[in-house]
Amino acid sequence: MGIMSFKEVLDSYRKVTVGKSENLKEATIKVSAATSVLAFLYEKARIAVEFKEEHLLRKLAIERILNRRIKLGTNRTSISTYLLKELIRARYLPNDIVPESKAQEIDVVLEKYFFLMDNYPTAFRIAKWDVLEWLISCVSCEIENLLSPPTARDSLARLMANLLASEVSLSEDELFVSCQKSLNKADKPILRQILFIKKFPFWEGACTKEQLTEVADNLETAIKEIEERLLNMEKGRIYKLAKSQIAPFVILRDILDKDLSFPTTYQDEKLLEQKVRNMCSLKYAQTADRLKRVVFRSVIYIFLTKMVIGILVELPLDRLTLGHINLRAVSINLIFPPILMYLVGSRIKVPGQKNTGAIVKRMRNIVIDGKLALNENEKRIGLPSKFGILQAVFRVVYFLTFILSFGLITYGLTKVGFTFVSIAVFLFFLSVVSFFAYLVRQSTKDIVLIHDDDSFLGSVFDLFFLPVLRVGQRLSEEVARLNLFVFFFDFIIEAPLKTLIEITEDWFAFVREKKDEVA
Repeated sequence: MGIMSFKEVLDSYRKVTVGKSENLKEATIKVSAATSVLAFLYEKARIAVEFKEEHLLRKLAIERILNRRIKLGTNRTSISTYLLKELIRARYLPNDIVPESKAQEIDVVLEKYFFLMDNYPTAFRIAKWDVLEWLISCVSCEIENLLSPPTARDSLARLMANLLASEVSLSEDELFVSCQKSLNKADKPILRQILFIKKFPFWEGACTKEQLTEVADNLETAIKEIEERLLNMEKGRIYKLAKSQIAPFVILRDILDKDLSFPTTYQDEKLLEQKVRNMCSLKYAQTADRLKRVVFRSVIYIFLTKMVIGILVELPLDRLTLGHINLRAVSINLIFPPILMYLVGSRIKVPGQKNTGAIVKRMRNIVIDGKLALNENEKRIGLPSKFGILQAVFRVVYFLTFILSFGLITYGLTKVGFTFVSIAVFLFFLSVVSFFAYLVRQSTKDIVLIHDDDSFLGSVFDLFFLPVLRVGQRLSEEVARLNLFVFFFDFIIEAPLKTLIEITEDWFAFVREKKDEVA
């Protein structure tokens, strides 16, 4: 990967600042203000049913639009223009600013992926639909990078990977992918795209037919290899180590984004400390405010995507098995999930001055000394514990607490009159919401460098609570694939709505043309 210095990071941020303006003399893409209001309101509603990081929303919109356009058979030559217009209507891009030539640039990217869709071997053992979705997820990332090059953020992730690799004996390439996931919150499609380009370095530019054929012939092997690497990464040491060290880089990124004088003043240690402390205070306040919004959005998300489904299942099954509705069980299952989410969210705390002091010290190491200076405990993060025979004993204890946790909950619910169906719905909500609340709590760890020591009571609580989290994780993954609200929005509402918007906009254009003829 090569050595990345902090000065190179500063250079990448300078390039972003200088190179933001478009060629204003070029013809631009303009949409109707009237139709864009409806598209924007729809986009807000669509976002509410799928909890995602804010910086990923435009990329996800691109993926959604391409999924619909490609699978419904839209003329390939016009997809790029339709894509840009939809993004402008939804206010992911400014109106009457994006040059028309941007559609041609996107066409070049799309053509490469269309070639793969049309020419990968027919003997593929991976389902055609899965291959199509995999490629669409990758091309969405490439188009997002075309609209907003990630040069600055990539350089910070490379710096972090470089500094970590200099202190621990780990692959810098693997560290870079883990830093992208932990620091830049890259989702699986972004990581796929990074590994895809790593495997086929020529893919980023214009490709010859021979190169396209090479990728198509090796596509199945590449997909399997990339998916396996991503699966192993989440379980492995490298990601855990990278995740534990992101706090100073999060603060550094925010300083670089907001403080234009930083590149010329960072070597003044007193001024550096002041800027880091100020940014930490601001970040803590923003995190507390963001937590409130996330908890609110989470309650909506839980209600829309989980609770309604549960109630629709519970009510008819109660009538079928009991002959009446168990109001006590239905009421508890209705009220409990949002209350649990609120209670957990309201108890989450932001870091204090001790954490700020550690970040200040680490920041000096990064920007002035060019190193992290990890202590021995930090270097051992993610290493497997060597318990020997105790490992087997601990696994048995964990299995028993798994049974005991759910057994006690089931026994208690039975005592208050829950049926089998009501218990299943309660356990489903408890597991999923607990896992969701855990994710919300983990989102504050991005700015934590000093972690609290484990207490005995905390360890006992975790032992009994971990089974619930584990089940919640598995259920959330499966439910995400079967999110009926997402399907309803994407195929029942979005396709006809966007078609209606386009027809309306064409009508407005026709009327304007006729007015011009009269004039």
